[in-house]
Amino acid sequence: MKITKIVTFCCLTLLFAACSGGNIREKADTFKAIQRRNIKPMDNAYSLLNGKDYPKVENNFGKEVPYLQPVNDTKNQDFFETYDEKKASQFFKNLKIEGYGSNSMYWRWKTSISKSSLFQKIAQRIPQISARGRKNVFVLKDGVWLNNQNISDVGSVKDMKVLSRGASGVITHLLVETSKGSYLITKEYNIRRLLATNGKVFGARGGSSDYSKTAISDGSPLLPSASLVFEIGMFSVDIYGGGFGHGSGMIQYGAGDLATNYGFSYKDILNHYYTNASLVDMDTVAGVERNIKVGLTKPNGSLEHGQIFITGGGKLRVYAEDESFDYTFDPNTEIRITPKAGRLYVKTKVKEFWTDKKFFVDGGGYYLLVKNLRKAHTSNPRYRGKIQFVPKGNVLHMISVVDMEDYLKQVVPSEMPRSFGVEALKVQAVAARTYAISDFLKGRYAALGFHVKDTTESQVYNNQVENEDANRAIEATRGEILVYQGVPIDAKYSSTSAGFTEAAHRIW
Repeated sequence: MKITKIVTFCCLTLLFAACSGGNIREKADTFKAIQRRNIKPMDNAYSLLNGKDYPKVENNFGKEVPYLQPVNDTKNQDFFETYDEKKASQFFKNLKIEGYGSNSMYWRWKTSISKSSLFQKIAQRIPQISARGRKNVFVLKDGVWLNNQNISDVGSVKDMKVLSRGASGVITHLLVETSKGSYLITKEYNIRRLLATNGKVFGARGGSSDYSKTAISDGSPLLPSASLVFEIGMFSVDIYGGGFGHGSGMIQYGAGDLATNYGFSYKDILNHYYTNASLVDMDTVAGVERNIKVGLTKPNGSLEHGQIFITGGGKLRVYAEDESFDYTFDPNTEIRITPKAGRLYVKTKVKEFWTDKKFFVDGGGYYLLVKNLRKAHTSNPRYRGKIQFVPKGNVLHMISVVDMEDYLKQVVPSEMPRSFGVEALKVQAVAARTYAISDFLKGRYAALGFHVKDTTESQVYNNQVENEDANRAIEATRGEILVYQGVPIDAKYSSTSAGFTEAAHRIW
């Protein structure tokens, strides 16, 4: 089925012609030299980086994505089209604003911190953020914004100011003035990290009269979103924001609201959030396979595991990928696997052996139970399909190899609450299936031997128990994925918006 409805939004781009050609040689760190490399400056409409208020800055964001465009989920608000921090303040502090998904406690939120504490944190974090990706922090030198700089000590923070926002109000460029210079931090994830108070966050649903008395989060290293304003007082900084997550693509609370309270079908909702996409069967896309490989992580996100105990309710087959060994054990046999010096030592009550090869444990159609791998809902998670064990020195990697539809049975409940209803869960199923297929084809983790991780770096897998409603939604949409011009889309989604979704090229 072709999704033909197009979300209408205001054109937000200002076109700048980049200079090219000529024989004039210039220093690599001048703005003219940057333009001669055909690198466009940022084109946010809501911006002071216009060459008048502040120097223009190189665009270090990605290309525009046709199917991830701004969507208005409010009932009477307009996109952020011109620089107006007063409007931004009114918007993010207004608890009465309602829209699709405003039943989330993260629709509006606030947090506070002492000024001295936050400024100290910011001074420490700028070098850290730069070290993780030097292109994401610019330094002002001789009137030119330069990135890819070695930043070790920024001195003491004096002030900060928003210089650019996307159409949704998300901060894309934040200026921090310090005793040693001017620093421009870009991209929403970096800004969420930079301004994190590590303290209590209080939330409010749309239409509320006040924020919650009880904190909705506490101690997070990230703010809920970068859709925010801040007020710097003499001794404290108050931050007012909206939304949870990056805010691009499908909004899960919005999907739940549209399905439950507005009668939207799952196809209507997909059409609402993914512009110009088409719904097709995954089998029509070249290179797609039915099984997907999932890298299993520990609670801290590491792929490196120590000793593992595994069992299952059916016959357990243990065999090497190269078929050099193949053993079968009775149901409920406990298999202990210990990594050491590039070998995997395998022990049961009836057999012991070691190998330096990859091997599988297959549950024969029954769940495999990993006895010492903690997930949110259990310390003994169950997995469908089979698990591959890979020796890595004194640790091992575990890879779940599972049918795509069975994979979704342990993704959809982990990503969306059952209370959102079957129609919204269908939206999540299609988005999750598409996201997985997209990563599958990109080969993002090919060097590690799998397609996706079981964390938010891909999508959360087996962090909640399965449920019948999610399974119904998966079956009702079996094989369905979204494509743009025949290619599976990067089906981004996040929990809650502040009223608008954002274009992908204003986030990443």
